Amino acid sequence: MFRQQDRHKPALLSPLVIIRLGLGLVFLANTLTAIFKPDEFIELLDASFISGILPVSTSAFTKVIAVNDMVVAFLLLAGRGGRRLYLWSAL
Repeated sequence: MFRQQDRHKPALLSPLVIIRLGLGLVFLANTLTAIFKPDEFIELLDASFISGILPVSTSAFTKVIAVNDMVVAFLLLAGRGGRRLYLWSAL
Protein backbone atom coordinates (compact mmCIF):
# COMPACT_ATOMS: atom_id res chain seq x y z
CA MET A 1 0.00 0.00 0.00
CA PHE A 2 1.72 3.15 1.23
CA ARG A 3 5.36 3.37 1.92
CA GLN A 4 6.23 4.62 5.37
CA GLN A 5 7.50 8.01 4.17
CA ASP A 6 4.41 8.70 2.03
CA ARG A 7 2.06 8.68 5.02
CA HIS A 8 3.96 11.50 6.72
CA LYS A 9 3.93 13.90 3.80
CA PRO A 10 1.33 16.66 4.17
CA ALA A 11 -1.52 16.34 1.72
CA LEU A 12 -1.51 19.01 -0.95
CA LEU A 13 -5.28 19.31 -0.84
CA SER A 14 -5.99 18.72 2.82
CA PRO A 15 -9.18 20.32 4.17
CA LEU A 16 -7.21 23.04 5.95
CA VAL A 17 -5.34 23.95 2.75
CA ILE A 18 -8.61 24.15 0.79
CA ILE A 19 -10.23 26.36 3.44
CA ARG A 20 -7.14 28.58 3.64
CA LEU A 21 -7.00 29.02 -0.15
CA GLY A 22 -10.73 29.71 -0.39
CA LEU A 23 -10.58 32.27 2.39
CA GLY A 24 -7.54 33.86 0.76
CA LEU A 25 -9.43 34.23 -2.50
CA VAL A 26 -12.37 35.83 -0.68
CA PHE A 27 -10.02 38.40 0.88
CA LEU A 28 -8.40 38.97 -2.52
CA ALA A 29 -11.82 39.63 -4.08
CA ASN A 30 -12.63 42.01 -1.23
CA THR A 31 -9.33 43.83 -1.84
CA LEU A 32 -10.04 44.23 -5.53
CA THR A 33 -13.54 45.50 -4.81
CA ALA A 34 -12.21 48.06 -2.32
CA ILE A 35 -9.64 49.25 -4.87
CA PHE A 36 -11.70 49.30 -8.07
CA LYS A 37 -15.24 49.90 -6.72
CA PRO A 38 -14.73 51.86 -3.50
CA ASP A 39 -18.19 53.41 -3.83
CA GLU A 40 -19.73 50.09 -2.77
CA PHE A 41 -17.78 50.13 0.48
CA ILE A 42 -18.44 53.80 1.09
CA GLU A 43 -22.16 53.26 0.56
CA LEU A 44 -22.19 50.35 3.02
CA LEU A 45 -20.21 52.28 5.63
CA ASP A 46 -22.30 55.43 5.28
CA ALA A 47 -25.50 53.45 5.84
CA SER A 48 -24.19 51.81 9.02
CA PHE A 49 -23.62 53.11 12.53
CA ILE A 50 -19.87 52.75 12.09
CA SER A 51 -19.58 55.90 10.01
CA GLY A 52 -20.47 57.95 13.08
CA ILE A 53 -17.65 56.53 15.18
CA LEU A 54 -14.84 56.42 12.61
CA PRO A 55 -12.01 58.87 13.27
CA VAL A 56 -11.44 59.19 9.51
CA SER A 57 -13.67 59.58 6.47
CA THR A 58 -15.33 56.51 5.01
CA SER A 59 -13.25 57.01 1.87
CA ALA A 60 -10.02 56.80 3.87
CA PHE A 61 -11.32 53.82 5.84
CA THR A 62 -12.02 52.02 2.57
CA LYS A 63 -8.31 52.35 1.74
CA VAL A 64 -7.44 50.87 5.13
CA ILE A 65 -9.79 47.96 4.40
CA ALA A 66 -8.09 47.40 1.03
CA VAL A 67 -4.59 47.30 2.55
CA ASN A 68 -5.66 45.06 5.43
CA ASP A 69 -7.45 42.61 3.16
CA MET A 70 -4.53 42.56 0.72
CA VAL A 71 -2.11 41.59 3.50
CA VAL A 72 -4.48 38.94 4.87
CA ALA A 73 -5.08 37.51 1.37
CA PHE A 74 -1.35 37.33 0.65
CA LEU A 75 -0.58 35.60 3.94
CA LEU A 76 -3.43 33.11 3.55
CA LEU A 77 -2.48 32.24 -0.03
CA ALA A 78 1.20 31.95 0.92
CA GLY A 79 0.40 29.65 3.83
CA ARG A 80 1.87 32.01 6.43
CA GLY A 81 0.52 33.56 9.60
CA GLY A 82 -0.84 30.63 11.56
CA ARG A 83 -3.45 31.00 14.28
CA ARG A 84 -3.05 34.74 14.70
CA LEU A 85 -3.89 35.26 11.04
CA TYR A 86 -6.94 33.00 11.28
CA LEU A 87 -8.15 34.96 14.29
CA TRP A 88 -7.48 38.30 12.57
CA SER A 89 -9.36 37.20 9.45
CA ALA A 90 -12.36 36.28 11.59
CA LEU A 91 -12.70 39.84 12.90
